[in-house]
Amino acid sequence: MTNLWGAVTRAQAYAGDAAAPSLKKDGIDTIYALTDGVPTVGVSETGKFLKRYSFLNRYLQVRVHTLEITQDPASKKPGDDEEKEAKPLLEGLAEEANGKFIER
Repeated sequence: MTNLWGAVTRAQAYAGDAAAPSLKKDGIDTIYALTDGVPTVGVSETGKFLKRYSFLNRYLQVRVHTLEITQDPASKKPGDDEEKEAKPLLEGLAEEANGKFIER
């Protein structure tokens, strides 16, 4: 199971209160999100995820860099579901949070 929403929001709590425009004095300012798959738990639809994160991050402005570990194309089997990729969500999250997206 992959719960990207839970991971990102929990990490963001270390920056400060999302409802107030103040960072914790010793809080974080950057999140690195590493995943090998599409979110299957929590908020998983790309549009809804990005809209909610944009609202959550409006004051704290925590930077999020995303890294997707992908399967070697040579090892994919015929019929593997190409539609279920995390790339659109991870690219969107990095862009929304002024970070970078990396695919390996």
